Amino acid sequence: MALRSKLADAISNRLFLPAWFATVLGPAPPARDTDRWLECATRVLLYRLTYRVTDQVLALGTRPDPEDEHRYRWWEELRTALRPW
Repeated sequence: MALRSKLADAISNRLFLPAWFATVLGPAPPARDTDRWLECATRVLLYRLTYRVTDQVLALGTRPDPEDEHRYRWWEELRTALRPW
C-alpha cells in the first residue's frame, strides 16, 4: 500500500515520471477507471523493483525466460493488464 500511496502522491504533485511509465500508462491517470489504472501502475512498479528492471523504455524489461515460471507468468499477466492503457 505504501508504494501505491507514493505513486499517487507523485502523480498528484505532477512529478516527472520516467519514459517507460508514460509510454505504457500515459502521463496521467484517465478520468475513468482511475483506481484500476493506479493498481496496474503499482503492480508494474512492484515487478520492476522485485526483478530490478532498469530498462528506461520497456516498462517490464525484456521478456523473461519461460523457465523462470513465476516471473514469466507475472510478466504475462502485467503485459495483458497494460493493454487497455
